Amino acid sequence: MLANSKLARMIESRAFNPDYTFTSSNEQFALGEVAAPIIVFGDTEAKTVQRGLVVEFFGKLQKRRFGVGF
Repeated sequence: MLANSKLARMIESRAFNPDYTFTSSNEQFALGEVAAPIIVFGDTEAKTVQRGLVVEFFGKLQKRRFGVGF
């Protein structure tokens, strides 16, 4: 599901921006971005994450970002 969401974002970006490119370095960064919640919060062997941990972390992060004017 995470990989599909990344692919969907790439397709959408390309649809609205014909100059959009996705280089190999972008791909490596994107893979790390997708893997980060599993590595930090999850079980790497089962490739699962407790959803509540991720939602709580990113919810608090988003509240902080918007709280300081981002």
